[in-house]
Order: sequence, then C-alpha cells, then structure tokens
Amino acid sequence: MSRQTSTSPNPFFEPFDICALDERADGGVRHIRMSPRGIAIERQLNGVKMHLMVPIRGYEGVVLTCDEQRFCRIALVHQDEDLTIELYQAAESPAVLAIWRSWAEFFAKPALYHEPPVTRGALSGMGWTPPRRRGLRLDERRPRFLKRRRCGH
Repeated sequence: MSRQTSTSPNPFFEPFDICALDERADGGVRHIRMSPRGIAIERQLNGVKMHLMVPIRGYEGVVLTCDEQRFCRIALVHQDEDLTIELYQAAESPAVLAIWRSWAEFFAKPALYHEPPVTRGALSGMGWTPPRRRGLRLDERRPRFLKRRRCGH
C-alpha cells in the first residue's frame, strides 16, 4: 500500500485576491492580494497605476470591533489608516469569533479586540456625580496651620 503525500502547502494559507472600495481610486475599487507574508495593493489613481507591497510585520494585528447594534467588523489594522484591510463585517454573526481567530492564524498576528468609544448618551445614566467644588472658598480647603497665613505672604 503506497502512501500519497501532498507537496503543496495547506490551501488555507494560499494567497488570494479581493476587491475593496477605494474612494480615491479610479473606478472606486482597489485590488488586494493577501498572503501570510504580505499584502499587495493595486489601484489606479488619476490614470497612474500604483502597486504597493506591504510586509505583514507592518500590521499591528487582526482587530474585532462590535458596536451597540451588534454589528461586527474584523480588520487587519495598520498604523496608516489607508493600509488597513477590511476582512469581514456582519450583523449578529454567531461565527464571528471563529472567523476572527482564523484570520489571526492566517496572518500569524495577534487577535485584538477594540471597544467602540462610549457615546455621550450612554454616560447620562451612569449614576450620581459629586458636586463641583467651585463654590468653596480657598481658606476652607486649606490645612489648619496654613489658615493663619494670609494668601500671598
């Protein structure tokens, strides 16, 4: 009985292409080729073709963000916002954690969670706040031995 082994790597780790919206590009689209080693971005801007290769070590990690409406977004985050790649977005997806972990494994980057900023309306029901100290005189807050001194002397 002969054993057949595959010489090709895991198909999960093969590079693949996607198209993403890009407001500044001609046609409003940019082509992205993703692999575990890096990201290749191609777009045309004012008739000039641009090809950019970004190594994967330049990215911070795979970030999951969920808002109050349970809308989840997974992105490969770079310091330069233009190089951040949107990987997945959905509303109330039960498989979002598995997808998030698989993207982190694909790129060998940390899986990070980012909480959205708290809105002002959410803070209004947080409870009691202490009164402001604006009405107090300075000498009422001074220690006893400093009350004998006059301010400025």
